[in-house]
Amino acid sequence: MAVQKERGLCNSEPVQHSTVWVTQHSTAQHSVGRTAQHSTAQCGSAQQCGSHSTVQCEHSTVVWFSTAVWVTQHSTTQHSSVGRTAHKSNIFPVANCTSIMAIDDIAEGGLSNDSLVVVPNGLTVTKDKLLPASLQSTGISETTALTKADTLALRNKHISNSCTVFFHENPLKIVRAQRQYMYDENGIEYLDCINNVAHVGHCHPKVVAAAANQLAQQCTNSRFLHDNMVLCAQKIASTMPEQLSVVFFVNSGSEANDLAIRLSRHYTGHKDVVILDHAYHGTTITTTDISPHKWHHLKDYKQKKWVHVAPQPDAYRGMFRSPEHTDADLGRLYAGEVEKITDRIAKEGRGVGLFLAESLQSCAGQVFLPEGYLKPVYEAVRSTGGLCLADEVQTGFGRIGTHYWAFQEQGVIPDFVTIGKSMGNGFPVAALVTTPEIAGTFVKMGIEYFNSYGGNAASCAATLAVMQVIEDEQLQNHAKRVGDYFLTGLIALQKKHRQIGDVRGKGLFLGIEIVSDRVKRIPDACTAHLIIMAMRARNVILSVEGPADNVVKIKPPMCFTTANVDLLLGIMDECLSSAGEAAVAIESAIERDHVLNEE
Repeated sequence: MAVQKERGLCNSEPVQHSTVWVTQHSTAQHSVGRTAQHSTAQCGSAQQCGSHSTVQCEHSTVVWFSTAVWVTQHSTTQHSSVGRTAHKSNIFPVANCTSIMAIDDIAEGGLSNDSLVVVPNGLTVTKDKLLPASLQSTGISETTALTKADTLALRNKHISNSCTVFFHENPLKIVRAQRQYMYDENGIEYLDCINNVAHVGHCHPKVVAAAANQLAQQCTNSRFLHDNMVLCAQKIASTMPEQLSVVFFVNSGSEANDLAIRLSRHYTGHKDVVILDHAYHGTTITTTDISPHKWHHLKDYKQKKWVHVAPQPDAYRGMFRSPEHTDADLGRLYAGEVEKITDRIAKEGRGVGLFLAESLQSCAGQVFLPEGYLKPVYEAVRSTGGLCLADEVQTGFGRIGTHYWAFQEQGVIPDFVTIGKSMGNGFPVAALVTTPEIAGTFVKMGIEYFNSYGGNAASCAATLAVMQVIEDEQLQNHAKRVGDYFLTGLIALQKKHRQIGDVRGKGLFLGIEIVSDRVKRIPDACTAHLIIMAMRARNVILSVEGPADNVVKIKPPMCFTTANVDLLLGIMDECLSSAGEAAVAIESAIERDHVLNEE
């Protein structure tokens, strides 16, 4: 392979076989512009080389923009052994990055300043372009050779049909993502308005670097000591009420909620669980049993006797509504329904083991708990010896803007907090946070708990990076500012379009209730689905949730901007206008047919 070198910006001599591009803000060992073992590529000592400088590394090719320089297994860096890379002034071992991060199809338009590309040995890279055709012979990412039809065929053959996808009639094939944008196999860009997994933005370079660095050093059974686990637990606990100081690391929110149920049964001696209608808490056998969202539509499903469902505290379509009742009254009235359940359990000679509630209900339709709801609920549950859990899997880490955890706005302290999804920015990690007393139950009973992958060094590295990015980029405040702007825009749309029955939002957690009749509040799932399909056709990704499948949910990455909001509102305005015109035409046709029939 020919080695390329930019003249005039860097005086380094190339090492054979490969090229590493270093951008203006990147550094190689000890100073910007240094290179591999057999050459000292020094651009003005510690001065920056600029965006066109090159650094040579033996036998591999890597491109990293804006943060670090990666070196694959067969490369060396100055003063370090094989497989090490330079990251600012420090050295981190990296073992065969090409097996960690494959290349997706990159268009000829070039690489953006925030992109990360790891290139297999023997492939030529230039600053301007990375030709997709070059990838076909590398073998590094065979999926890039599949057409969308091939991918669908293999999925239908090897993946269960019960594993659903968005837009199932014509699903998107996403091969690359960055910040709040996703790209399909044809390079088409989509604005991601629903992906709360990529909390700080898709492929955030600091999170990618943290996870990849740790994967290259050690990622094994969590029963070995490692700093990342304890530092991550300490960081999480620092954001919680003081008594919530013990962390159980797991791999998903389902595991976290399942573990909480297990602990609550041992601690309280009670099995009964109280949940909210339409709630979703996971996919294990136990968490499915406490997820009406999953079993309401199942044929012949029999609700477990130990599961008690309280009415959904929905101020728009629930049993108690606004504006007939104030928010404070709604909190008291809905809490009273939970108290009826706890009283009945107590009269039957049992106690409540656990009350679970999402701090804001997501799958249930982006429903916000009324003011003052959780305090009397927690009191009623604890009066029977029960524990209380705040499910923050979809609402935590600053998403609502005003608080780091959504339960905090209710002024309560749970006995358990479950977290996940956004925690690793796409890296599988979750946790259960509780008190030392409750956590000690397993020890007292002689129960050994361990989780092979829960709390592994890489997942904790990713989590620490996510939490640091939230602080450094002030994403909680950003969510508040952009969310307020978003809600104002949605209210304006509601005034203009009769299909919008209700809009609600806190920070970057918002919902739009689509109805066919505002007065009767009749849900309109058909129009809701037409809207999200029309938005998709305009490259904006939304989805619907709720018991009636009529609530457009909005939970974008936290880097979502006011410009993104303006784009979404403008396109949605057009889509709603089109849907409204279609509805009027249909109504006119029905009325005309009715008149003709009468004649």
